[in-house]
Amino acid sequence: MPYNLIDNVAFLIFRIASKISADANQAFRDAGLSTMQARIVLALLSAETWTVGDLCQFTGIDQSTMSHSLAALARRGLVSKRRQPSDNRTVRVKLTAKGLETALRGAEVAAQFDRALCNAIGARQAPALKALLRDLYEGMNSQAIAAE
Repeated sequence: MPYNLIDNVAFLIFRIASKISADANQAFRDAGLSTMQARIVLALLSAETWTVGDLCQFTGIDQSTMSHSLAALARRGLVSKRRQPSDNRTVRVKLTAKGLETALRGAEVAAQFDRALCNAIGARQAPALKALLRDLYEGMNSQAIAAE
């Protein structure tokens, strides 16, 4: 019996993510960012400073990749990093003025993608889809997801 991938939630999410990623790569590149860097600077837009650990958790980027990405962003003058005086292991990150300008260009790209995706499913269904995706993410964080 053939396996019906079209009804597999993980497959559908991977397929959508691949399409968005392929389209977004060029759009973010035009804004001066890789897709990974865009995820980071867009997160940094939502709070004045973040710890590296909080950024990893929020963006879903592993610690090693985050460290390399932040180093590249710092070399470009887009972010500043500062060790926490009370805990030398904790590094806080924030956008520089140049980083803010770049992040705002990235936010325009992200908003364009959000509008296009919402238009693809209809304005009435978009809020419900967003709520379902948030619930799915939270559910995945609250339990181990593995093949049985």
